[in-house]
Amino acid sequence: MTTREGRSTSEEIRRKHPFAVHCSSCGADIVWFKTKNGKRMPVDEATTQPNDAEHMLDLSRHKSHFASCQNAEQHRRSRRS
Repeated sequence: MTTREGRSTSEEIRRKHPFAVHCSSCGADIVWFKTKNGKRMPVDEATTQPNDAEHMLDLSRHKSHFASCQNAEQHRRSRRS
């Protein structure tokens, strides 16, 4: 189904997350969430809902932006031993 402007109704309904920002490497829309350990993790905005709170990370539906960003390696920190 499409609107008069030619957009699909699902695009009309889909709203961005209010805290979406752009990835500094690839420009994709991301939202920062906190992990159980209190660390911040970028998530692809398309996998979020506008009412998802920062502490509501759900890996069954939120996709880590590290998995989709072509420049993810330049942002990874080395693990401390």
